[in-house]
Amino acid sequence: ERLSKIEEQYSAAKEQIRGLLSEKEGLLSEKEGLQRELEGTRKERDKVLNLYRKTEEELSRARFELSRIEQSLGWRLLYPYRRFIEIALPKDTRRRRLYELGTTAVAYGLKEGPSALFRKAIDYIKRRQGGKGAHRIIAPEMESSWYELDFPRVEEPEVSIIIPAFNKSIYTFNCLKSILQNQGEIPFEVIVVDDASRDDTREMMEGMNGVVYVRSEENKGFVVSCNLGAEKARGNYLVFLNNDTTVTEGWLDALVDTFKQFRDAGLVGAKLVYPDGRLQEAGGIVFSDASGMNFGKWDDPDLPEYNYVRQVDYCSGAAMAISKDLFFKVGGLDTRYSPAYYEDTDLAMEVRRLGYKVFYQPFSVVVHHEGVTAGTDTSQGVKRYQEVNRGKFFEKWKEVLKKEHLPPGAPLFLSRERVSEGRLLVIDHYVPTPDKDSGSLRLFSIIEILVESGWKVILWPDNLARSEPYVHKLQNMGVEVYYGPCSFEEEIKIIGPHLHGAILTRPHIAPSYLDILKRESNAMIVYDTVDLHFVREERRAKVEGSKKILEEARRWKETELYLSRAADRVVVVTPEEKEILEREGINDKVVVIPNIHQVFEEGKAFEERRGLMFIGGFVHPPNIDAMLWFVGEIFPIIQNQLPGVHLKICGSNPPREIRRLSGDAIEVTGYVPDVSPFFQSNRVFVSPLRYGAGLKGKIGQSMGYGLPVVTTSIGAEGYKSIGEPPMLIADSPQEFAEEVVKLYTEKALWEKMARQGKEFIKRHFSKEAVRPAIKGLLDSMKGRS
Repeated sequence: ERLSKIEEQYSAAKEQIRGLLSEKEGLLSEKEGLQRELEGTRKERDKVLNLYRKTEEELSRARFELSRIEQSLGWRLLYPYRRFIEIALPKDTRRRRLYELGTTAVAYGLKEGPSALFRKAIDYIKRRQGGKGAHRIIAPEMESSWYELDFPRVEEPEVSIIIPAFNKSIYTFNCLKSILQNQGEIPFEVIVVDDASRDDTREMMEGMNGVVYVRSEENKGFVVSCNLGAEKARGNYLVFLNNDTTVTEGWLDALVDTFKQFRDAGLVGAKLVYPDGRLQEAGGIVFSDASGMNFGKWDDPDLPEYNYVRQVDYCSGAAMAISKDLFFKVGGLDTRYSPAYYEDTDLAMEVRRLGYKVFYQPFSVVVHHEGVTAGTDTSQGVKRYQEVNRGKFFEKWKEVLKKEHLPPGAPLFLSRERVSEGRLLVIDHYVPTPDKDSGSLRLFSIIEILVESGWKVILWPDNLARSEPYVHKLQNMGVEVYYGPCSFEEEIKIIGPHLHGAILTRPHIAPSYLDILKRESNAMIVYDTVDLHFVREERRAKVEGSKKILEEARRWKETELYLSRAADRVVVVTPEEKEILEREGINDKVVVIPNIHQVFEEGKAFEERRGLMFIGGFVHPPNIDAMLWFVGEIFPIIQNQLPGVHLKICGSNPPREIRRLSGDAIEVTGYVPDVSPFFQSNRVFVSPLRYGAGLKGKIGQSMGYGLPVVTTSIGAEGYKSIGEPPMLIADSPQEFAEEVVKLYTEKALWEKMARQGKEFIKRHFSKEAVRPAIKGLLDSMKGRS
C-alpha cells in the first residue's frame, strides 16, 4: 500500500513536472517573441538616433558655412544696403511694410505661386499682431445656481484666502467652487467678507461648510472688507481674491512658492485672464503721473513676455498675496482709498518702501470677470473712485513717482519690469538641459548667479523651442525665455538699446548674431567658448588619424579666433585655454569662468559601495571613444584583479556601439533623471578620455559627490592648473587599470580622496568660488546701455 501511494505521488509529480515544462516552453517562446520585438524596436531607435546625429552634423556644417558666408567680402559689401534700408524705411512705417511684403512676394510668390504668397502674408499679419486672437479659453463653465460646498477644516492654515463680496452670489459660489476643485499642497482657510449684500449671498453662505463667513450690516466698500478679513485670518499668508474670479490648477502653490524662491518678495500677484482666454493683466505699471496700465491687456497670455516671474510696480488686488506680518506692518490697505481703487497700487508702494519687492507670478492663473461688481464706467458708481483716488495716490507718492517711475511715453520694455542692476542677453543653441550635459549645467549655474545678483537675464535659444521642463524652470527663476515664431532682427531693435551685455555661445551660431548685436546695441559682447572646439577636434584627429577631422578643426579655429577678436570679452573654462588664445594674439580680454558644482554631503561609506561608474552624454564623441577604449582595453585587466566588479555607464543618447557593451558585468542605463543614487553608491568614477577640451564637468560633479576619480591627462586638464587635484591620473591601459584597482581596494586612500575632492570643489568650483569672476564681468558691463 505504501509503495502504491508512493507510485501515485511519483506519477502526479511527473504530470506536474510535464505541465511546468510545457508552461516553461510557452514562456520561453513568448520571451523569444518579445526579444524579437525588442530587437526590432532597438533597430528603429538606432535608425532614429543615427538620423538625429547625421542631422546634427549637417546642421552644424550648414551653420558653419553660413558663418563663413556672413564673414565674406560679398556679404560685408551688402552691409551699407542693409543699413540704408533701416534708415530710409524705418520699422513700423507703411513704406517698410510695403517693402517687406514686396520682398516676400519675390522670394515666395514668384517661386511657389500665389497660394504661397497668400500664406506668407497671413503669417506676416499674425506676427505683426503679436499673437492676438491666438488665446485659449481656459475658464471653467459657470454654474447657474448655487449648492452646498464642503471645505476641509484646517487647524493650522498656511494661507488665508480672503474674498470680499457684495451681491453677485453666483459669482461668489463659482469662485468658492473653483478653489475647492483646485486644492494644492498648501493648507488654507477661506474667509468670505459679505459687505452687506442685498441678494441671497447670506442664505448661500450659511450653507457652506468649512468657510469663515463675516457679514457687515453696512456697506463699507472693498478696502474695509479686505482689512476686516485680514483681522480674522489665521494663516501666515493672506491671499486677497475678488469674488468675480475663478482659479486654476496650481494657482495657490505658485503664489506662495514665490515667497520661498525670492526671500525679498513682499507682494505677489497672479496672471489675470478674461473668460475667453485673452490676457487681462501680467503685472501692473505705474507711470510718473500716477496713471496705470495693465501690461499685456487683451493679448495672448502664452507669449514669452508674459510668462516669467518678474519685479513689477504693482499687482491687481483681484488676486494678490502678502505675508500677514508685512500686511499689518504697513497698516493694511489705506482707508483713504475707500471704498475702492488704487488701494492695491498703494499697498505695493508701501511694500517697496520697506525694502521688499513686488513680483508677478505667471504660473498662478486666475480668470477674472472684470467689472462684474463695480462696472466699467469710470463716470458713475464705485468705478468713479478710480479717477478720484488717482489724485490722492499722486499726492501721497509724487516724490517717489518722480524719482523711480517712468513717464507714460517711455519704452514699454523698460516700464513693464523693475530691474535692480543691468540687462543681459544670453544666446545659446538651445535652452540649457542641466541634467543632460556639462555645458548646460555650467550655463544654468551662471544664469542662477546672474539672477541672484539682481540682473535681468534674457535667454534667446537659437532653435526657439519651448523645451520643457527647462523653460518653465528658468521662467520661474525670473529669466525671460524667447520661443515660438520670433524674429531676432525685430526683437533686438526693441531690447538692444537697453542691453548692458550680451553673451554669445557656440561657434556654429554666434557669428550670425554678432553683426546685428553690434549694430543694434551698445552692449558689451562676450563670447563664451564653452570649450575650444578646434582644440578638441585637433586632438580627435590625432587619435583617429583623420585628415578630414583635422581640416574641420582648422575651420573651427578660423571661426573661433574671429569671434574672439570681434568680442569685447572672451570667456574660457580653463587657464590652459586662456594661454592658447593669448598665444594667438587674443590678449587683455580673456576671462576664466569654470564649471560650477555643488558639494553633496550624502553618500555611503567605503564598505557599503560597489562597482565603477561613468557618466556623459553620448552625443559628445569623446565620451563614446572613452567607453569603447575603457571596455576594450582597460576593463578586462581590472576584472582579472577584481573578479565580479560591475561597471555602470550612464548618459543620454547611447549609440548602438555603446548599448552593445551591456552584459553581465556592464549596465548601460541611458538617460537617468536623478544621478545622485549612482554617485552615492558606486566606489570609483572612471573618466578615460583620450581627447577633448575645456573642463570636464563629469569629473567635477563626481568629486562634488565625494566619489574618487581615475582619469587621464586630458580629463585632468583644467584641474591640474589650479593646484594638485585629488584624483589619480594615468594614460596607458595598464596604468589606468592599476590606479582603479588601488583606489577600489585601499580604504584609507579612498576616504582621503573623497574628503579632499569635496574640499577641492568647494574651494575652486562652487558658486561662492566662481561668483567674483562673474561679478567682475558684470561690473565691466554697467553703463553700456
